[in-house]
Amino acid sequence: MLKHDEDLDRLEAAMGSCMRTIKKPGYWEELSRRARVNVDRPAAAILQVLDSGPCQFQSLVTRLGIEAPPVSRKVHLLEDLGLISRKQTNDKRVHELYLSNDGKKIANKIKAAKRQILSEVVSEWSNDDKSKLSYLLDRFATDMSNKLQDKTNKTEHQ
Repeated sequence: MLKHDEDLDRLEAAMGSCMRTIKKPGYWEELSRRARVNVDRPAAAILQVLDSGPCQFQSLVTRLGIEAPPVSRKVHLLEDLGLISRKQTNDKRVHELYLSNDGKKIANKIKAAKRQILSEVVSEWSNDDKSKLSYLLDRFATDMSNKLQDKTNKTEHQ
């Protein structure tokens, strides 16, 4: 096997391990305990997307990578709880979703708890190693997104 193949195998295994860890119920339980919030993981994901700014429902669905019906149900629940609200755009048929002040507080608590966990994980790493990992992960995420977007666009236009 070529060195390049071994590197790709290690990268794929590491990515899988990280994703499995983050998806484990124990991770969410620890995160929500530290954040002192009482929302489930899907609600937290919606709050985190909206924390980066308001967006239309379809954009939220796309960013979450989840089918529309469960997102719609969760959005309605979060509206009922007063954590998000809708505002009509200039186009009367389109609404944007926004975080309320309470929704922002919860999103900030979750962000702080995530940061605390990450900080503990890399606490013994050098600043240079943390910087390199941040740079490379950002580059990887951008390249992966762009590559998949290119494939999606080509498929849609064929």
